[in-house]
Amino acid sequence: MIKIECQLLPGDYVRAQYVHMRPSMLFVWLGWLLAALYPFFLAMMISVALRTGGWTTVMLISFIGLWLILYWLVFLPRAARKIFRQQKTLHEPCVMEIDAEGMVATSSIGHANLKWKDFTKYKRGKGMILVYHSDALFQMFPIRWFTDDQYESFKDYLRESLGKPS
Repeated sequence: MIKIECQLLPGDYVRAQYVHMRPSMLFVWLGWLLAALYPFFLAMMISVALRTGGWTTVMLISFIGLWLILYWLVFLPRAARKIFRQQKTLHEPCVMEIDAEGMVATSSIGHANLKWKDFTKYKRGKGMILVYHSDALFQMFPIRWFTDDQYESFKDYLRESLGKPS
């Protein structure tokens, strides 16, 4: 059995949103390919615009690239931090006991007894594991909550109960 003391931070919530929104590996590789080709495509469009005077396409492509960068690096983290501030229940410290049957969480808000069979899947990301009740609702587990041995045991419980991560 694993017993951990938990306290979420705003950065945990931001990290959880990135893990939650992460697409399948096919789309990740496609996204990286498009990001790598974007500067070349933009340079080619600028070259054409210099010869023809058609700057509309260059401005549109530049705007799309800037919007994507701002969305991922500014707007999404800002929105996640705002949601974290609004949802006071996320600020409460709790104690979790995790074993092969599931997990029990206790805090000043209440007590929850969650069985592994009630979860549908899990995702692992940089510094975060999300365990899903449904496609839209998940429990956040920052890896910093665990010692190395506890983390390995937690991954074993997840693998035994829910299979491979999504």
